[in-house]
Amino acid sequence: MAKIGEQSFTIIFVEDSNYTQGENVTKGVKITTKEMFEVDGNHINKFHTTRVAIVNRFKNEKLREDVNIKKFH
Repeated sequence: MAKIGEQSFTIIFVEDSNYTQGENVTKGVKITTKEMFEVDGNHINKFHTTRVAIVNRFKNEKLREDVNIKKFH
């Protein structure tokens, strides 16, 4: 997500995507956006983040359900 900077985006799907290194597990989420972004020469719309503020926001099952039900595709 850091590579897209301050660009706006619309989240259309959220799923758990934890990061594991050895025995350590860091909670994370994978966010799918409506918009495509060019990152390192590739066009992508899926971003993994372990940023605590974002992960905690999407622990809210009602919010996650509302985002994932909407059909923006």
